Amino acid sequence: MAYLHGGKDQDELVMEYFRAREYNNEQWKQLIGEASPSFVNYVAGRNVTRMNHFVDPSTGLQPGTAHLFAAANGHLVKGNPGGTDVNRGDVAGWGGDIITFYAEWRRDSDANASGYTFVKNRLGKINVVSTFGLADLIEDADGFNIAMAVKGGLSVQQAVRDYYTTGELTKGGHLRRFRNYYNDRFKGSQASAIEIIREMLTDAGDGIIVGGRLYLIEMQIDGGSKLLPSMLPYNRLTEFCKGFAELLQEKAGQE
Repeated sequence: MAYLHGGKDQDELVMEYFRAREYNNEQWKQLIGEASPSFVNYVAGRNVTRMNHFVDPSTGLQPGTAHLFAAANGHLVKGNPGGTDVNRGDVAGWGGDIITFYAEWRRDSDANASGYTFVKNRLGKINVVSTFGLADLIEDADGFNIAMAVKGGLSVQQAVRDYYTTGELTKGGHLRRFRNYYNDRFKGSQASAIEIIREMLTDAGDGIIVGGRLYLIEMQIDGGSKLLPSMLPYNRLTEFCKGFAELLQEKAGQE
């Protein structure tokens, strides 16, 4: 299969297949590469029905496979950066979501002056209108955790099956999703999480990330370049980042 489909391994191709319908435009191709059209066509030619949603055994919610595997694909091909650095793989998952949510806050800031309060009221919730609900957060966490399991030697099929059943091979699977996510991606520290989130919102070292950030903000706000995170006073942006970091810490602590 790797030979027939551009030298990519089977796990990467499976992730690309699931994200291809929704996360394969020019921005995504620049971010983490094009989903293999030959493999997508190969699967389509075999009358395989794509599962677009599934029931999460922990919450009963129905996360989407396209977003989950877009996040997983990003983390698989770009890896887990060290320290408080971020990379393009992050943008494919939590990073893109927190940038979009930041833009939502700035768009609605006349009625929501505090970024910290806005996060507490709107991020990771159910039955609340938000660009970053609980299902999105689950997709981000699971995408990262599954990608790390695959990088650790499991096939994507083994990782997914174990993650949503026994969790014996995936550090507890869905029952420990937020604990593992917080510890492995955000260093298990609120201070580190704040700096990682800030880096995602302000880092200027990668032109693709910078361009993607502006694109996502302008999708929410006309003239979004006037409201970039780097233009906020340091303390105001810190409060926004702290809200997300605390949420991750709380979710981890509940497991």
